[in-house]
Amino acid sequence: MADFFRWTNCEYSDVLAGFYNARTVKAYLTGVVQPSLAALDKQIQDWNESKDPIALVAIDDIEVLRNATVEAYCLAIQSLFERQLRTYLAGCAGFLKKPELVPKVQQARWDRLNELFLELRGIALKDFQQYENLDFLQLLGNVCRHGEGPSLETLRKQHPELWPGLGHQIPGPDGKPMPFVPSGYNLVVVRRQLDAFAESVAGFWDVCEYIYNESIDAKGGSLTQRIPSLRQEFAGKIRQNVEAGLA
Repeated sequence: MADFFRWTNCEYSDVLAGFYNARTVKAYLTGVVQPSLAALDKQIQDWNESKDPIALVAIDDIEVLRNATVEAYCLAIQSLFERQLRTYLAGCAGFLKKPELVPKVQQARWDRLNELFLELRGIALKDFQQYENLDFLQLLGNVCRHGEGPSLETLRKQHPELWPGLGHQIPGPDGKPMPFVPSGYNLVVVRRQLDAFAESVAGFWDVCEYIYNESIDAKGGSLTQRIPSLRQEFAGKIRQNVEAGLA
């Protein structure tokens, strides 16, 4: 076992991964997501302050639109991360002279991408602190994309908080109460969860960049000075009991 996990750096792929957090996910969050949600929040606030008799109806409609918008952004972040991960792993497969893995990376589902990441980088995605939230993001993205299906049932069991109506009854077509049935159409994703997803994606690539720096054999003076503080910053963000390097 090594004191600090290292892998075989894949040059261009690892360098490119260092730009994923600031130039994509965070930029998307601040440049696209936050302004559009702020605009919807402003509409809700304006209607709350209005004396117009249709205010309650308008607020309800905007809140439905807002929730649908948050779900769409969840799906966008999930798709963005998945493309980043596939591009990264395909580049690593080429650098490590395992071209047969490139089409597998391009076609793999989430579980298989986990296996390929371990095979190519010597560490499992589950060893990253951000994994639980990234796994949640993948599951939610599948439900937002496909609606009903096995992913919906898994999501309901793992995250019942997405359906505030669970355990309650709602009026049926005939006016009689009927049980609330969770579906892909009535789940509620709150804004803070959207922010957490974006931070988890960015944090994952931050850890990858740290491992890249840790794995440089001939570290320059500046990096040598920074390594102790980097080790402290990223302590606990990856499991330390993993094998060092690749065969």
